[in-house]
Amino acid sequence: MGLVEVIGYCAFVEGGELEDGTEVPDRYMAQLVQRKGRRAGDATGVLGKARELNLTEWVETIAKEYGEDTSDIPFAPDFDPEESARIDAETAAAEAAAEADAAPDTSDFQPAPDDRPPESLLTLDEQHARTEAA
Repeated sequence: MGLVEVIGYCAFVEGGELEDGTEVPDRYMAQLVQRKGRRAGDATGVLGKARELNLTEWVETIAKEYGEDTSDIPFAPDFDPEESARIDAETAAAEAAAEADAAPDTSDFQPAPDDRPPESLLTLDEQHARTEAA
């Protein structure tokens, strides 16, 4: 598993009627604690054990608690698509430059004269001819 803040085991929960007559609608829920072999967790510590699956509400809840900048999360209320596109372009340019610097120069590569494919890549006839030549 990768390093993340929140992992939820998500499922559809059928609605119904509570004992007091209150109607509960169908909904999607996320289990945020590990149970019965299901991987889950909330490193923020503010979402609880289970929560309705509403990522916008999750981000708002976490931001209230931590005061974090959520401007780079597409479903957050303060998301700025133009600013996000500018940052993405800068990041892509920096990654491309770093990759170009790290790549070895193979423009004058010449294989060694004895470079031959391994036996496993040869047909049976080619293997036989190589054995006879040796």
